[in-house]
Amino acid sequence: MAQSPDDGWYYMAFGSSNGPITATELVDSVKNGNLTPLTMVRHESQQEWQSVNEAFPGRVPSLEEYAKEETERSGCVWVISIFFFLSGILSLYLLQRMMTARFGSPFFRLVEQLGFVGLILFLLSALLAVLGAVALFWMKRAAFYVFVAMLGLLLVQDAFILFAAGSARYSSGPVETASFVISSAILLSVCAYCWALVKAGRLK
Repeated sequence: MAQSPDDGWYYMAFGSSNGPITATELVDSVKNGNLTPLTMVRHESQQEWQSVNEAFPGRVPSLEEYAKEETERSGCVWVISIFFFLSGILSLYLLQRMMTARFGSPFFRLVEQLGFVGLILFLLSALLAVLGAVALFWMKRAAFYVFVAMLGLLLVQDAFILFAAGSARYSSGPVETASFVISSAILLSVCAYCWALVKAGRLK
């Protein structure tokens, strides 16, 4: 089908028609990852819908190029996946060791002073780290929700620590404070990155 003029294009998203926009805006949206070459489009002068790659041959990535891009993992995905997978496995290992021996370091003192609830929160954090790493490695949308859950769990830990501190059960030191600040910053950055991948259509 011949390509139509630049103005007056509509595209399908989430089951509804959107537009009108220009052909340039439509092509740029595909190149930026906001739309895909398979997105259905229609010019206002046309009745039939067609995919973007059919309407604009040569101006958007081909289906083969798009499929290759979808399966490729960026360096950030590799780094985040490896970091959280190893940290989760290490946390599970340390938790197992802590169940059989007592450690005097500030890292373990935190969990020891929080008691059973602290152990549960620590275990959930480790499991979510592994699950989020695996989901992100396979480019699954679930990775975003897992990391958001980890961030929420971290806030729960903070609230519990404040409660424990109020009961004089826990005394926050510089190591614990720095740990929570750094963890929060990392998780916020990862959540923002995963959300950008979701918006770009990279996480399915």
